Amino acid sequence: MTDVNNLSGQQKAELNVATFLSWAASKTVADFREMVARGQLNRMEIAKEVGFAKSVLTQNPRVRQCLQELESRLRAEGVLPPMVERSAGAEPV
Repeated sequence: MTDVNNLSGQQKAELNVATFLSWAASKTVADFREMVARGQLNRMEIAKEVGFAKSVLTQNPRVRQCLQELESRLRAEGVLPPMVERSAGAEPV
């Protein structure tokens, strides 16, 4: 196995994508249901289970896209609730 500290930034980014995809593929619907928080998957829980910083989920464009696609699929399957759009100027409750 390659030492992560010897990888370039791009190589680490690709490794993070592969690790995230492998993690997502290993989860069941029941696993994902347990991770729902505020209508989305709990980012802290994902980062902890995958083994990288939470910032990877927002700063790595490919990981961010994979997470968005996963959540879209889970919404279509009824695991996550539908997205709620707020109208312009709506006051938060």
